[in-house]
Amino acid sequence: MAPVFMTFMDPVTATTIILIVNTVVGLANLREVGAETEWTIAKPLSIAGCIASPIGLWLVTSVDVDLVRRVVALIVLAASFGLALRWKFPFSIRHRIGNAVLGAASGSLFGLGGVGGPPVIIGMLAEDLPARVARATLLTYFAIVQTCTLVLMTLEGGVAGDGVWYGVAMIVPYYLGSALGLRLLTPERAPLFRSASIVVLVAVAAYGLLPH
Repeated sequence: MAPVFMTFMDPVTATTIILIVNTVVGLANLREVGAETEWTIAKPLSIAGCIASPIGLWLVTSVDVDLVRRVVALIVLAASFGLALRWKFPFSIRHRIGNAVLGAASGSLFGLGGVGGPPVIIGMLAEDLPARVARATLLTYFAIVQTCTLVLMTLEGGVAGDGVWYGVAMIVPYYLGSALGLRLLTPERAPLFRSASIVVLVAVAAYGLLPH
């Protein structure tokens, strides 16, 4: 969502929408995905992400709007290539240091534009975890950290008014799409989902990098 939204609205409004939608839907899905979550990864990852999120919130209000848009698009594009080429970090997300580094990087990026997924997604996919367990762990982490980020953004008075209304309007269709994806994601379909995700990510990142 971030690279597309930032082509026709400011980064703060886009971040507000993304955090509201993902927080509400993530918390709604938490009971369902909690049983499949690998908590030994999700818990320390969430702590690191929550601690680092204020860095991104500061950047999104301090850096030039066009620069933020291009940085966000480049992050998504890099993640797309990382997923396609199956990059692996020199450390494991299961290790304390690796977990802290990826969590901190992700938390900062959630504050910057709601794009904290790439570091932990690449780190998670490098592990030998079933697709549904990896998905559940990521969704649990996202729900926790994006809730923290949204609360901090609200306390700092950084939430955009228009973003709140747009975010609320998107909750139901986003939730229905998430529920459909959960039902469709089976072990035999995992490679198809991965390929489709990469194609979509490359397309939106390229769109975000175009002059607007």
